Amino acid sequence: MPGDMLRMTLETLSLHSAGLTAKRAIEDARQKVTELINAEDETCIIFTSGATESNNMAIKGTALRNIQKGKKVAASAIEHISVLNPAKELQKISVLILCNLVVLYVDTHNTRVSTRNDP
Repeated sequence: MPGDMLRMTLETLSLHSAGLTAKRAIEDARQKVTELINAEDETCIIFTSGATESNNMAIKGTALRNIQKGKKVAASAIEHISVLNPAKELQKISVLILCNLVVLYVDTHNTRVSTRNDP
């Protein structure tokens, strides 16, 4: 089945047989991953189209889920843009969720970490 899935791009919500086959393949994969990593249940497993979507969902989701524990989000200045942008978006909507972004800067040897205000 994996080879077949690579050759097809299907809408898993479609009611035609190919769409239903794709949906079953996704559900089977979700079940296998759930068991492999000992996740609570299948609803914990989310497949995305790539790293940018995954980073966006992980950063925003984690920040919003844990907002009662603190409202500070830290990211390294050398992070990929797909990590920095969701963190910056959280800062922009800080009026709603009171989230502060702390950007951590490292030296060329990655030996010193500082914030923008540090000497």
